[in-house]
Order: sequence, then structure tokens, then C-alpha cells
Amino acid sequence: MMKKATVGSQPDLVIIGGGIWGLSIAWHYARLDLGRVRVLERNTLASAATSRAAALLTRARLKTVLMPLIAQTYADIAALEAELGEALDLRQVGSLHIAASVARQHELQDLVAVAQQAGLQVDWLTADEAVRRAPWLNPEAVITAAFMPEDAFIDPYRLAMAYARGAKLHGAVLQPGVAVTGFRRQGGPDHRGDDPTRGHPCRLRGGCRRGLGQCAGVATRHCPADDAGAQPVLDYRA
Repeated sequence: MMKKATVGSQPDLVIIGGGIWGLSIAWHYARLDLGRVRVLERNTLASAATSRAAALLTRARLKTVLMPLIAQTYADIAALEAELGEALDLRQVGSLHIAASVARQHELQDLVAVAQQAGLQVDWLTADEAVRRAPWLNPEAVITAAFMPEDAFIDPYRLAMAYARGAKLHGAVLQPGVAVTGFRRQGGPDHRGDDPTRGHPCRLRGGCRRGLGQCAGVATRHCPADDAGAQPVLDYRA
């Protein structure tokens, strides 16, 4: 059921950044009816890092903490297609992984072990078989090759905008063209010292996290999930 979004209402959750991360969170939050959600984006939605992502959804990761996230993305795509009544053109193209050195060969073997442990299909390829899949490869440089046929590609902008439409359908307010330049701190027991987020959840992700962290006085560090959407179609390990 579609909910009416009210721009003037006080939100329970404010998401700064209208990329695929922010829009996905907005959709999940609004869909679960957890409260009123608002997304603030300084430019247009999904116009920065999201639109530049390679968007190959590789299911097996050496950083195994990312694998549930990828599995959830596949589930989200199916749910969004049903909810919006349109295909998002997820294309199961598979991923070709090439090791061109002994060190990378070991890394690829570790990745294959992770995939097989998760029940994913993996096909080991000879150099000639790899070249048949990617004719521009130099077979002499291929030490080890593997193909994972269950991986798929999706247009990242289309997926982000599907999240946006789904979030609006459930009552989220999306406000592009609104730049966040700072935070206003209120006094109280939860705001002692120099940390404006003490006692309050604070999650910074995506390209804007460092700038916003500086505004809020919060130290930020690299999160492995920031790389989730930047996987290449061909994983070449030199």
C-alpha cells in the first residue's frame, strides 16, 4: 500500500546522501514501517559514485562479511521487481577471474575455496578456455583461471532509482538539491565532551562520509563495504 510522504513532518531517520547505500536504507526502513525517513542529497539522486560503479554482483568475496550483503542485494532486486511491476534487467553474465602470478594464484584459490564452501558453482579453466571467454587475453600470462557462472550484472543507476521509487512508495521523503554543511548540537546527557554523536547511532558510508565526519567532529575510517559496488567484470590478479 502506498503511503503519503509529508515533507514537513519530523523524520525519525535522516539519511545524508542519495546514492545506492542511502536509497537502499531508506527503502528497507520505510518498507518495514520503522518510522518516517528522509533522504537529503546535495546533487541529483545516484549521480556520484553509484553511477560510476561496475556493479558486477560477485557472490564470493575474500572479505566474507560482504557476502550476506550481496545475497541481500539479489533478494532486493527480486522484491523491487515485484513491488514496482517492472524488470530491472539483472543479467547473469558470470565473472572471469585470472591469476597472472603465483601470489595471485594462491589468492584465487582462496576465493574459490570460499565460493565452494558457500555452495557456489566454480569452473576451473585452462588458459585457452579463458581466452575463448575473453579473446583479448594473452594466454601466456594466465597461470590460473576460474569462472563463476552465478554472478550477475545490473545497471547501478537503475537499481538505485528502483530503491528510490520503492522508498517513496512506502512514504519516504527524498530531497535532492539539499546540501548538508554542518550539524547542530543540542545539550543533554548524551552529548558530553566533543563527540556530538555520543549516545546516538551514527553510520557514515559512501563518498560523503569523510566530509560529514569532519563536520560532525567524528573520526572516520575506511569500511570494506564501501567497495561493495566497485567490482570489475574481469578480476585480473597480476
